[in-house]
Amino acid sequence: MFCVLLDPAPFGEFRYECFIATLVREIRNAEKCFNLKRGTVVNGK
Repeated sequence: MFCVLLDPAPFGEFRYECFIATLVREIRNAEKCFNLKRGTVVNGK
């Protein structure tokens, strides 16, 4: 999973673009990325 920090959103929050290598991990990796953005830790593999 590659999370790239983009320009700050109009709301003052930073947007992350998550690039996933496989469709199998796509949703879960994206969830991790966005949850990390919120400061939340998710237990999932």
